[in-house]
Amino acid sequence: MANNHKTMIFRFEPEIRRYDDGEEPERIRPGAGGKRGGGMINRAAYKGTDVAVSRSQDEIRRLLRKYGADQVQYAEDHKARTLTVRFLISVNGRSYGVQLRAAIPVIEPVSAHGRSRTAKQIEVMEEQNERASWRAVFYALKSRLESIEYGIETFEQAFLAHMLLPGTDQTLFEKMQPALEAGKNPFLLTGGK
Repeated sequence: MANNHKTMIFRFEPEIRRYDDGEEPERIRPGAGGKRGGGMINRAAYKGTDVAVSRSQDEIRRLLRKYGADQVQYAEDHKARTLTVRFLISVNGRSYGVQLRAAIPVIEPVSAHGRSRTAKQIEVMEEQNERASWRAVFYALKSRLESIEYGIETFEQAFLAHMLLPGTDQTLFEKMQPALEAGKNPFLLTGGK
């Protein structure tokens, strides 16, 4: 039976998102928050997690191994405030390198309400943001892999934007991103065809 529905592919954007620590989480409007645009983002889902980063990483490793990943790597760039998960997996006789990158939101020294934060408050909030970002990555991977398992989409549909181009550290989305940002359709054939 053919899949006749449109498949949405979500991506993690590495730009830094900022939000207030007040009761109501900031919602970033479509097109807001940087040159890449974005969508509605509400980090409240994982904001209060007490799951340690190491536990999230262990769960990601077990999840990827369960679904057949041969290699798993983690990277954290504290200066750029990003985390990266890479894995190598064989699907239907083809090997794919996949990379997901997530932003760890920056905590501003002054809240949106004008209150100054202490260094300790900022440290605690940044650690919380790191835990929340790792949980978000875990659940993003889990939902994609379960979607594949239940036949909702194929591996290629779920991870196409995150597939690494052979011999590079660049994903397919990153390769196409300049054309997309310039308002061009990277799928159009050149030469009038």
